[in-house]
Amino acid sequence: KCQTFPQQSEITCYHGIGHGILPYYKYDLDASLPVCDSLLEINYQSYCWRGVFMENALVNSKKTTAADPHYPCNTVEEKYKEACYGYQMVILLNLFAGNVVQIASTCVQASKEQYAQSCIGGLGQYIAQKNLESAEKILAQCRLISGDNYYRCVIAAAREWVFQDQPFEEAEVGLCGVLSGVWAKECYEGIAFQRDIK
Repeated sequence: KCQTFPQQSEITCYHGIGHGILPYYKYDLDASLPVCDSLLEINYQSYCWRGVFMENALVNSKKTTAADPHYPCNTVEEKYKEACYGYQMVILLNLFAGNVVQIASTCVQASKEQYAQSCIGGLGQYIAQKNLESAEKILAQCRLISGDNYYRCVIAAAREWVFQDQPFEEAEVGLCGVLSGVWAKECYEGIAFQRDIK
């Protein structure tokens, strides 16, 4: 059924399946994630995983403590970890009362760089969602993050800006336009892809 929708709606459909699976299996990640694998072709499974982890983060964020801020991502199978870290910032927002610096510092302590980047990307999406009225406010929040992760934050925020149907030109000039070199190229390509699949 999901494959009958336009591309963006198709992706959202797989994501929604994940949201439904987790409560059906009583919020048991170990029981839920393999269902995504059994129901969907490999190219679509990660969208379902992300739905599972988003649902878990929204409902179970208070189960994670400062003593173990990477839970549950540090407990799931390796192939699920990157998807998990994409929504870990929902948990970290609750844990650190929205402090962007603390959240980013926790993200970069993930066991692999790709997981840290996924976590920073999730943070960039959140920053965009909360500041859709102003690209400059998005940049101000991303500037709190140091090094290359600042650029990753801006790129994730720019893609989310386009996903949220904000003016494409503002993402192009006001967000991607502040970057240079390979970061600018990645940003422009990211927002163009996001626009084209809508």
